[in-house]
This record gives sequence, C-alpha cells and structure tokens, in this order.
Amino acid sequence: MIKLITLINDEGAEIPAGCGAPAGMRGIRIDRWFERLSRGRILGDRGQSEGNFKKLVTALEAKRQIEVFEPWVWVPLDPKAGAYPMPNR
Repeated sequence: MIKLITLINDEGAEIPAGCGAPAGMRGIRIDRWFERLSRGRILGDRGQSEGNFKKLVTALEAKRQIEVFEPWVWVPLDPKAGAYPMPNR
C-alpha cells in the first residue's frame, strides 16, 4: 500500500468521470503500479510477478483497501465503504 500511495502522490492523475471514484480523486494506472512493484522484486521472481500481482490486487479489493476500474487504481476515501457502497440488508 505504501508504494501505491507514494505513486499516487508523486505521479497520480485525476480519475476520469464514470470510473466510480469521487470527483477530484487521484489514482494511477494499474500497469504503472505493477511496473513499480515488479522492478523492486516485491512480487517475487520474474515468472511469478503477474500472478502474485493479481493475487495482491484481488486481496486488497476484497478488503476494500483499493478500488480498481481498469486501467485505474486508487485508494478510496473510506476504505471500509469502498467506492461502491453495499446496499443495506
């Protein structure tokens, strides 16, 4: 998460309308995040990088720590609520 937040702060751009992010929300292209993580060998050896990245993205989405709308990724304002609030049951 630290690498993602740093990337958004350093290189992020406003998420386009229609992606489900609040107006003015900044994010990064998901391929740029992958590039940064794989360059630092955080994702493991070369043959494992893509699979490990997909697992990471899936796990962070499940915990609502990130939101993804290809090709964008961002950190929601309220990580517990996410960009798409769940209906009351």
